[in-house]
Amino acid sequence: MRPTNGTLKTLARRALGLALLLSALAVSAASADAQIDIGTYNLSSVGVARDQVARLTVVWTRVTPPDPCLPPGPCRTYGPFNTTLALVDAGGRVVARQSVALTQGRPAALNFAPSEFGAGGRAQLRAQVTVDPDAEGFIPCIMPSLEVFNADTGKTSLFYPGAMIGE
Repeated sequence: MRPTNGTLKTLARRALGLALLLSALAVSAASADAQIDIGTYNLSSVGVARDQVARLTVVWTRVTPPDPCLPPGPCRTYGPFNTTLALVDAGGRVVARQSVALTQGRPAALNFAPSEFGAGGRAQLRAQVTVDPDAEGFIPCIMPSLEVFNADTGKTSLFYPGAMIGE
């Protein structure tokens, strides 16, 4: 039996409807995944040797989305934002953590001198910054950085400037 023109049109409509439904589900799933990690920023891994200190610094530069300070509404002030600075070792364990109330223009820092070293006499560390949104969902635009310096001399051996995050 040969399919009729009406049958082909019905099949085409159903296939199009199924394709649209699957596309909508994929977009909503991707959107949900993106929202899970909003406000969590991971920096690259660095090696820290004996007599060195790793310093994670974060500064709040502005709020995203942009401050709704346009007429007719009043200007709104933000912050402070609950922020967690953490250093994670190569095994994924948090080895140093500090919670701070981040205010605009004032840096917060976390220092850590490892006591355990892996192969090559270095401890691998990765920095992570988590910023909680306020009640209205605003998240500050932050600038994190990671520095490794000599504990005795204060001389910097590595400076990893982070990019502005949260735009």
